[in-house]
Amino acid sequence: MTRWRRSAVVMAGAIATVLGTMAVPAQAAPAGDLSDQTAVAATQKATSDAGQPTGTGVSSDGVSVPASGPARVVVTSPSGAEATVTAQRSDGSRVVDGAAVADAGNAKIVSQAVSPGVAQHAITIGATPGASSYAFDVGGDPDQRLMLRPDGGVALRASQGGVDVTLGSVAKPWAVAADGGSVDTRFDVSGSTITQVVEPTAATRFPVVADPRITFGRSVQIALTGGEANAVRRAAAAVLGVGVKIGCTSAARAAVAAVGGPVGAAASAVLSLGCKYGEAALVSKLFDTARAHGPYEDLQCYASELLAAIGGKLAPVATENCSA
Repeated sequence: MTRWRRSAVVMAGAIATVLGTMAVPAQAAPAGDLSDQTAVAATQKATSDAGQPTGTGVSSDGVSVPASGPARVVVTSPSGAEATVTAQRSDGSRVVDGAAVADAGNAKIVSQAVSPGVAQHAITIGATPGASSYAFDVGGDPDQRLMLRPDGGVALRASQGGVDVTLGSVAKPWAVAADGGSVDTRFDVSGSTITQVVEPTAATRFPVVADPRITFGRSVQIALTGGEANAVRRAAAAVLGVGVKIGCTSAARAAVAAVGGPVGAAASAVLSLGCKYGEAALVSKLFDTARAHGPYEDLQCYASELLAAIGGKLAPVATENCSA
């Protein structure tokens, strides 16, 4: 099977789960006592404490945050591909101090745009005994799926014709206590759901905020083995040889498919996915780059941006970028 990756820009979502019975510090306010304003202020402070960019409101280029119903963010790529991140068991979203705030059991979810293509779901957890779980459903094209990454983040992937691409990513999770201290946290992934687990101690000061960033469609990268790059290279040469310019036109798609065999199948898959999630001119550039700089070492992994060239060529990257 052909393997591809592409890291993209962003979708946004934070999902927090408080496990086990926690001793409650005397200064901590119960979750139900947290006001909307306190939740927004705690989110901004925790984000700053974590060294991350703070929210910019309920909309940005490529990001929309509905102000009613469940906590939800919609992130759209320049090509029109869309991803949504919706909090389970949340409701009552309203705009407060420039952010959407929803109720979710023993917490409030503060949802905001961060920058073009980047959004956040910050879970503000008040002190509460017992276990609480916050899960987010990730939606988009039917071929999209989630995969836990080695660094603890999550990749959003899609497959087509045996080709695998990475469409977006959720950064390694973090959680911050009211005093700025870090709190143990991790992601769990099941199907199309991401759950963030936050594990405070008896000494943790509340509220706790957990807020990873989701990026979608803004720095789309495609990674391929040298063998795959050579297939694209040969297909590009064959198509140009019959006078067709590689691009997202029906003529180009037909010419690539006509190459036939594994070479034509691999090139057709990357052309189709590139045109669906990238931009036509840069997809053409990817094929031109593969043709101009090969041949490639079969076992090496290479990568190129679909929205911004990496040094004008397919650059060698760590082998793990091409692993299943």
